[in-house]
Formats: sequence, structure tokens, C-alpha cells
Amino acid sequence: MFNLKKKFNFDLKNIILISLFFIFLIIGLSYLFINNNNNLGHHLIVDIDNINNNKIFSNSFILKLCSDIIKSTNINVLKSLIHKFKPHGLTALYLLAESHFSIHTWPEEKKIRLDLFSCNKNNNFDKAINIIKKNLPESKINITKINR
Repeated sequence: MFNLKKKFNFDLKNIILISLFFIFLIIGLSYLFINNNNNLGHHLIVDIDNINNNKIFSNSFILKLCSDIIKSTNINVLKSLIHKFKPHGLTALYLLAESHFSIHTWPEEKKIRLDLFSCNKNNNFDKAINIIKKNLPESKINITKINR
């Protein structure tokens, strides 16, 4: 009978190393197949909490923030819809040639939610993030980037 243990010297350490190799190989190949540049665009989701800046109550401040983000990312606005809530709060929706951009504010909760999707793979989302951080430095900012 053929004895694999003598020929290949399989001990627990070697079995673990070989198993880890195959696990990382499978993970790596899965990553390549999942992120194979068949994505149509990039999605930026930003949750901003604990805003201790009273400017969040200012609709003009929020709209200026949106304007700065739009300019910095080189996205093209086709139409916009802005709703100002009473006594405060704002929702702004921008239909883009590249997709969409929205912002929703809850000043009384010290929160903003921002959503930007662009099919332009050469967007400048990092510039948008820098603008947000610059304008709301004292806030807790959670950023999610998704290739879709």
C-alpha cells in the first residue's frame, strides 16, 4: 500500500500551512472575480453625526456645501429639487448626467446623510470627502465607498 505520510511527510503544521495557502488563494481569486472592473460606477455614502456646528441649521451653508461638492467632483447637474423643512432641515436631490446626488439634514439630531453615485469612474470623490471634513471637522464622519 502506498503511504502518503512517509512520502510527503504530512504533519499537522504542514496541513495547516497548506490549508491556509488554499484559503488565501480562494479569497484572492474571489476578490479578482468580484472586482473585475465590470462595475458601472462608484457609490459614496456618508453618514455625518455629532455635528456640533450650528451651521447645520443654515440652509445656505448646506447648499454651499453641496455646490462645493458638485464643483470639486466635476459632476454635471441636470436638475435639482430642494425642499426646506420647517422649522429647519433640508433635503436636496440632484439628478446628474452621471447618476445622482442627495443630501438630507436633521439639525435637531445633529445629523446629515449624503449619497453620491457616479458612473464616471474617474470621479473626484476624495475631494468631496475633503470638503466635508473641512466644513464639518468636529463631526463623526462614516464613509462607505462601493464599486457597483
